[in-house]
Amino acid sequence: MKRTQIYLDDEQDRRLQKRARATGRTKSALIRDAIDGLLSRERSPSELESALEETAGALPDITLPERAEWDRGYG
Repeated sequence: MKRTQIYLDDEQDRRLQKRARATGRTKSALIRDAIDGLLSRERSPSELESALEETAGALPDITLPERAEWDRGYG
Protein backbone atom coordinates (compact mmCIF):
# COMPACT_ATOMS: atom_id res chain seq x y z
CA MET A 1 0.00 0.00 0.00
CA LYS A 2 1.23 3.50 -0.77
CA ARG A 3 0.87 6.40 1.63
CA THR A 4 -0.54 9.68 0.35
CA GLN A 5 -1.72 12.89 1.95
CA ILE A 6 -4.93 14.79 1.27
CA TYR A 7 -6.48 17.95 2.67
CA LEU A 8 -10.05 17.95 3.97
CA ASP A 9 -11.97 20.95 5.13
CA ASP A 10 -13.28 20.90 8.70
CA GLU A 11 -16.78 19.82 7.67
CA GLN A 12 -15.49 16.94 5.53
CA ASP A 13 -13.27 15.74 8.34
CA ARG A 14 -16.09 15.97 10.89
CA ARG A 15 -18.51 14.04 8.70
CA LEU A 16 -15.89 11.44 7.77
CA GLN A 17 -14.97 10.90 11.43
CA LYS A 18 -18.65 10.53 12.33
CA ARG A 19 -19.14 7.94 9.57
CA ALA A 20 -16.00 6.09 10.63
CA ARG A 21 -17.21 5.85 14.23
CA ALA A 22 -20.69 4.75 13.15
CA THR A 23 -19.36 1.99 10.90
CA GLY A 24 -16.38 0.92 13.03
CA ARG A 25 -14.00 1.59 10.16
CA THR A 26 -11.10 3.97 9.75
CA LYS A 27 -11.29 7.21 7.83
CA SER A 28 -8.61 5.82 5.52
CA ALA A 29 -10.71 2.75 4.72
CA LEU A 30 -13.72 4.93 3.92
CA ILE A 31 -11.62 7.14 1.65
CA ARG A 32 -10.22 4.09 -0.17
CA ASP A 33 -13.76 2.76 -0.68
CA ALA A 34 -14.88 6.12 -2.07
CA ILE A 35 -11.94 6.18 -4.50
CA ASP A 36 -12.67 2.60 -5.59
CA GLY A 37 -16.30 3.55 -6.22
CA LEU A 38 -15.31 6.54 -8.31
CA LEU A 39 -12.77 4.63 -10.36
CA SER A 40 -15.09 1.68 -10.99
CA ARG A 41 -17.61 4.03 -12.64
CA GLU A 42 -15.06 5.43 -15.07
CA ARG A 43 -14.83 4.05 -18.55
CA SER A 44 -11.89 4.28 -20.84
CA PRO A 45 -12.35 6.04 -24.20
CA SER A 46 -12.06 2.69 -25.96
CA GLU A 47 -14.93 1.26 -23.86
CA LEU A 48 -17.10 4.24 -24.74
CA GLU A 49 -16.24 3.94 -28.43
CA SER A 50 -17.11 0.24 -28.33
CA ALA A 51 -20.45 0.97 -26.69
CA LEU A 52 -21.27 3.58 -29.33
CA GLU A 53 -20.31 1.23 -32.16
CA GLU A 54 -22.40 -1.59 -30.68
CA THR A 55 -25.50 0.58 -30.34
CA ALA A 56 -25.21 2.62 -33.53
CA GLY A 57 -28.43 2.30 -35.49
CA ALA A 58 -30.28 0.57 -32.66
CA LEU A 59 -33.21 3.01 -32.96
CA PRO A 60 -33.49 3.76 -36.69
CA ASP A 61 -37.03 5.16 -36.45
CA ILE A 62 -36.46 7.51 -33.54
CA THR A 63 -37.71 11.06 -33.97
CA LEU A 64 -35.83 13.73 -32.07
CA PRO A 65 -37.35 17.08 -31.12
CA GLU A 66 -36.16 20.25 -32.79
CA ARG A 67 -33.29 22.09 -31.08
CA ALA A 68 -35.59 24.96 -30.05
CA GLU A 69 -37.79 22.48 -28.19
CA TRP A 70 -34.79 21.14 -26.26
CA ASP A 71 -33.71 24.69 -25.44
CA ARG A 72 -37.16 25.39 -23.95
CA GLY A 73 -36.69 22.37 -21.68
CA TYR A 74 -39.17 20.04 -23.37
CA GLY A 75 -38.37 16.53 -24.46
